[in-house]
Amino acid sequence: MNAATASLHDASVSVPARAADRWRVARMAFAILAMFLASTAFYNFSFQPRALKEAGLVGNDDSRADIVNMLGWILLYAIAGVVVLRSLWRQGLEPRFALLIPFALYVLASATWAYQPAQAFVFCVMLVANIVIADALATQVHPDVLLGALARVVVPCIAFSLVLLVIIPELVTTEPDRPGLLTAGEFSGVFSHKIHMGINAASAFLVLLFQPRSFSKSPVWRWIGLALCTVALVLANSASAILALAVSVMLIATARAAPRLRGAVFFVVGMATLLISVLLPHIDVGAVTELFGRSSNLTGRGDFWALAPGYIAKHPWIGYGYGGFFQRDPYSQVWDLWSYFEFFFTPNFHNSALDVLIVLGYLGLAAYIVLLVMGLRVSANRSLGSSADILGCILILFTASSATDFQFMRHNCLATILLFYAFLVGGRVYGPRRAADRPRVGA
Repeated sequence: MNAATASLHDASVSVPARAADRWRVARMAFAILAMFLASTAFYNFSFQPRALKEAGLVGNDDSRADIVNMLGWILLYAIAGVVVLRSLWRQGLEPRFALLIPFALYVLASATWAYQPAQAFVFCVMLVANIVIADALATQVHPDVLLGALARVVVPCIAFSLVLLVIIPELVTTEPDRPGLLTAGEFSGVFSHKIHMGINAASAFLVLLFQPRSFSKSPVWRWIGLALCTVALVLANSASAILALAVSVMLIATARAAPRLRGAVFFVVGMATLLISVLLPHIDVGAVTELFGRSSNLTGRGDFWALAPGYIAKHPWIGYGYGGFFQRDPYSQVWDLWSYFEFFFTPNFHNSALDVLIVLGYLGLAAYIVLLVMGLRVSANRSLGSSADILGCILILFTASSATDFQFMRHNCLATILLFYAFLVGGRVYGPRRAADRPRVGA
């Protein structure tokens, strides 16, 4: 082969290589954008000043209307829509995505029986758009890459939060009437709540501990990341995140030490966590919570959980429509709930299963449980490698957190996107390693 021929050969090889590199960068950028928008409350730090918090006053955060936040989500919706349409054109309808279509249509239809259909429809569209985002991620982003993107978003955000805690603590603490651990208020950082700070830090901790190559090749950055996540967990003082993280670490360690028990252990822990998250509002756990230094009514949650059956009885099967209950209109049903608690305008019922039951009825609750059961089974997909265990454990983390917070089925929320993503990824078959670049669709 002469010099000219060799040069042409090298050029022909380098062009596809450069194209593949560009696609890898594009996929990582897409994953980071999705994780950043879904996990952080950056809109509190952009172009709209954060309103001062009043002690005991809780409600919807108006800063979500920040123009940067809205444009970011519109961009993400658009990219995901193009990716999904391209996938449908080239590969056809993937079976698990097809299973989500009836649920998406039901969510959209629920706006018609909501108190204010036009406003509720906007929320319905955003929840359905989260399904589209999850499918686009499942099509283009291998779990190895997505977990790395999550850690690369969460760890710097924790570092930024800690810096702000030192120089401007009022920006990253909330609820002045509820002192946190070593802070004047609850430490939420650049996340929307201390629960989200804790659960996101726990998720990143799992990635750094069991799959550090997804975050960085340098062990130094790995240990720095683990230290930051540990500090965030301690300062957030979220008991559910710490307990769920401990269970997850033991779960992965057991699965690796005794592979034959892996399936049974994941199934038992996952189903137990799901059962507790669904039943918690209906059982008395006061004695247990007091052992962990928490109030017997879970910081007031028990008070409005006790009122929920009355509202459920009015619309048991189809609910009030997604986004149709917590409307601030003077004639909205929610004012009856708020009238029981002076200066405490809770934005939800603080339990994912209960919130789904309120807005989508027993039909929606049944669909939610099926989705979560199948999502938790993502650990059974061995084509995902080690990321299957980590993704399964992260879903268990969010399931535990959903027992005391509205996480799953909350539009534009990390838990919601990861639930749909795990559901879809669990039904896909990936090749050895190049699957990170070209996932194959399977049954």
